[in-house]
Amino acid sequence: MVYYKFCTIRHFIIYNLVLFYIKPIFQQASEFSDSLAAVCFEGRFGYINKKGQFSILPIYDNAWSFKNGRARVLVKDTYGYIDKNNVYIAQPMFEFALDFNENLACAKHENGIGIY
Repeated sequence: MVYYKFCTIRHFIIYNLVLFYIKPIFQQASEFSDSLAAVCFEGRFGYINKKGQFSILPIYDNAWSFKNGRARVLVKDTYGYIDKNNVYIAQPMFEFALDFNENLACAKHENGIGIY
């Protein structure tokens, strides 16, 4: 069993019962998923690795956890999906989107709601 915990006061991350310390410079942070955590730095969102280094620079208006190598991001009020190399799987074009689950994601486009 893998145990993750993020404490916003002290910015400690516990992973497999090993304690890591990440300098408290982020306004928000998610739990690690697929070895990356979404973080807010100076009002923009990106992703850090378990060493606290940016794997994906904070360029997004919002960002969600990776699931199966894909993450939902918000850019200028539209949603898109990226992979762990910060390459768009789907360009930001959706009015609303949900995370991937079992390799599928539900999103609303101007033409309607669909599964991608």
